[in-house]
Amino acid sequence: TGKNVSLEDWQIAYNYFAKNTNLNLSLDEHDWNNNLKILENSFVKTIKVRTDEIIIDFINPSVLDFISLKLKEQNESIKLLLQHCYFVEQLYTMFSEQIVPFYNWYCVQIEDYLYG
Repeated sequence: TGKNVSLEDWQIAYNYFAKNTNLNLSLDEHDWNNNLKILENSFVKTIKVRTDEIIIDFINPSVLDFISLKLKEQNESIKLLLQHCYFVEQLYTMFSEQIVPFYNWYCVQIEDYLYG
C-alpha cells in the first residue's frame, strides 16, 4: 500500500506519543509485544526484509480506509496526533491541508481550528 513503516520507527513514534500525551498509554515492552500480536494478521502484517529489519504494513487497503473514517470523527484525536507526532512522514501519510482528491480520500483534512 506504500504506507509501511519499520517496526522500530513505529515503536519510537508510539513511545513518544505515549510519553507526551495524558492518555495513560502503556510504555511497558510486554504490553507493546502483546498489542502487536493482537494487531498482527488482523490489521497489520509484518515483513522481514533482507537487512533483518521488520516492516509493518496494513494487511489490506480497507484497514487504512477504516482507520481514516474513524479518525475523521475524532477531532481531539486528530489534534493530539498532529501535536505529538515524532516523524514528519506521519503527517504526510494521514493528513492534508486541502480537500483530498478521490484517489487519496483516506487522508484526514486538517481544519484551521486544529492548529495550535
